[in-house]
Amino acid sequence: MLSVLIPELDALLAESSRLPGRLSRLLERGAERSLQEDAFQSQLLTGQALAAAPLTRRLDAVDDAEGIWMRADPVSFQPDLNAVWIQPQARLSPGAALVTELQAMFADFGLRFELPNAERGYLQLDSLPECEFEPPWNLTGVSLEDLMPRGEGAGRWRKLLSECQILMHQHRDRGEDVPGGLWFWGADQLPERRTIAPRVRRIVATDPVLVSLANWLGLPCESNESLESCPGDGALIEWPVRFDRSADENLEKLDAFLKPAWRRLRLGRIEAIEISGRRRAWRTRPRDSWRFWKRRKRAVS
Repeated sequence: MLSVLIPELDALLAESSRLPGRLSRLLERGAERSLQEDAFQSQLLTGQALAAAPLTRRLDAVDDAEGIWMRADPVSFQPDLNAVWIQPQARLSPGAALVTELQAMFADFGLRFELPNAERGYLQLDSLPECEFEPPWNLTGVSLEDLMPRGEGAGRWRKLLSECQILMHQHRDRGEDVPGGLWFWGADQLPERRTIAPRVRRIVATDPVLVSLANWLGLPCESNESLESCPGDGALIEWPVRFDRSADENLEKLDAFLKPAWRRLRLGRIEAIEISGRRRAWRTRPRDSWRFWKRRKRAVS
């Protein structure tokens, strides 16, 4: 099987004026399934939903990744007259004085906070939170109030989010270049390694979750930054979108990238081609590729 992950696929499909031929046929004729948005990488690689925090923790602190971990990532806030908007992927220097103050604040709540990476913070937990959190890729363009934790135990985490904002605001008032807050998501612990089996033999990606999964599962992993030709069967590829190009240009380039794999699929030399975003995946087998009569409503969320 060849699995091609395009994390921004839904946005590209929504913005494009038309779908190129091969990509259109793969989406029309493939069997569609839903993915869990905060664990789509592990579902594509292993068929199981594994939390992001304990996986990336293995990258950032391999000798201290046991137990339950939650991501606590720096984010920026942009308030206006109507709402407060969140921008993910902010940075906070691990050596900043603010980190020590955050650690003391979380310790008052019985939690251990670490920031081994400027973009990835962690909380070690005794038990899983009884509420739901949004992954960072769902934050852009949605107001803070609509993204707050939901569920029976949400009150505690809303308070912690507020405490982080207050502390960071104090540092910003002193002229320090710090983000607006932390964002919690991706909590759980890893299952026993022997219970997990990969669906592919190699990975071509830079996504930290996929890189960590490759390491944990003992799979070869190479960067996708210079990806030009489509690898053969047995690979999971994170296809890199060019944000300086339009949706149509990106999809045309993806379609051209898939050309040799599509040919091999129709000849029965590939078990299946799987195209996926963060929410959905389409799996097309050789016999499906010949079903020219099969048409579906355009795959736009």
